[in-house]
Amino acid sequence: MNADRTTVPLRPQRREIAPAVVADALLSALVSGEAVTASLRYDDGGHTLELRHSDGSVDLLELDDDSAAALTVRLAVAAALNPVAEVGTEKATANVARIFVTDGRHRAEVLVAIAATSRGFCVDLRALTVDGREPAFVRSVALKRCVQCGAYAAAHEDVCPRDGAALEPATEDARVGGTIGTWVLGPILGEGGMGVVFSAHHALLGRKAAIKVVRRSLGQSRAITDRFLFEARAASRLRHPGVVEVYDYGVLGDSRPYFVMELIEGRSLAAELGAVSVIEPFRALRIARDVATALGAAHRAGVVHHDLKPSNIMLVPDGVKLVDFGAAAIGEAEESPKVLYGTPRYTSPERARGERGDGRSDIYALGIVLYEILSGVAPFDGPTAEDIFVAQIVDEPPPLAIDTPAVVRIVQRALAKSPAERYQDADELIGDIDRALAVLERSEFAKWLP
Repeated sequence: MNADRTTVPLRPQRREIAPAVVADALLSALVSGEAVTASLRYDDGGHTLELRHSDGSVDLLELDDDSAAALTVRLAVAAALNPVAEVGTEKATANVARIFVTDGRHRAEVLVAIAATSRGFCVDLRALTVDGREPAFVRSVALKRCVQCGAYAAAHEDVCPRDGAALEPATEDARVGGTIGTWVLGPILGEGGMGVVFSAHHALLGRKAAIKVVRRSLGQSRAITDRFLFEARAASRLRHPGVVEVYDYGVLGDSRPYFVMELIEGRSLAAELGAVSVIEPFRALRIARDVATALGAAHRAGVVHHDLKPSNIMLVPDGVKLVDFGAAAIGEAEESPKVLYGTPRYTSPERARGERGDGRSDIYALGIVLYEILSGVAPFDGPTAEDIFVAQIVDEPPPLAIDTPAVVRIVQRALAKSPAERYQDADELIGDIDRALAVLERSEFAKWLP
């Protein structure tokens, strides 16, 4: 996903959509709350623009090819996207952005996704917030499915574009092979205590993603629902290559929330440790540096992860991706120190005491991760969570059995019991990591000298 865009000014709201101003009028409908989602699709008769309202009603507008192109280009320019990224390609998968739109009275955050086919354009828009508040979720039919060939079609279609057979509404079903909105769920990628993560693809655009859904047994818990959607909002605030991107979120008909996020091609650091046991110091520092860089971006945005651990660090070809911001706290006023989320083996002493944590708590957790990948074991453990919390508060970590003093010093400082004695921010930690990497590089080079 691209970074946040500059606010797009609109002309005064128009009640009728004219071809010359169709893009501005469409955005105006979203920013005013008149519409919640909008989509542009091409069928045999031309392009159709569909606006969906919070009450489930739908407005359709037929556009000629020139007007559809003007709409697509206007939105692409506003969001700095490619108007002709071909459906089903990686470029189309990443051709998504959030823009802020204002009509002078209201301000909305709008998700924009654009792709193209050989015959026409595909555009999806959704108002994520209007004046800082979430609009009502649309529960109306998002897809139809052919009763004969099983192909999916847009909700406004009357017959299957492939074979002309009848269409029926696609039933929302959060299981493999089912649909959520316009997404078709694939195999399960992972499961946690709170939710299940599915691979998915957009039924009409072919765009790939992952979808996290709250477990059915927890779907009626308001606390779980609030925390789950809080995770989506926390991650969606971040724009950094080292943080998983959240594209969209919503609520199923059975009141379970879900969110749509970037599909990561890689494996977790936990899986890597299961295969290799330990990681040599140079690579371990490179991983720690990538994690620290992503944490720094999160902290500057006011987001503290609070559950950093190997299973939440994904290794990808160009670095790392941090996932699972379910325990994240956005701003001190929104976090209660009485509620302790996270994993005991990676919990900082101040959090173990029930105190409010900050970015230095994440640095402590990164120190635990670095210790573990260098030695193969976590420095603090025990039979119960309470035992581990006590160890985090009072015990010193066993000495690291590695012959690289610079790395040992980094781990020791990151694991200082007092936050004031740790690295005060990610940039300070990165500085020491860079110096240690330079020392290790010189040592490796020296081995090849005569």
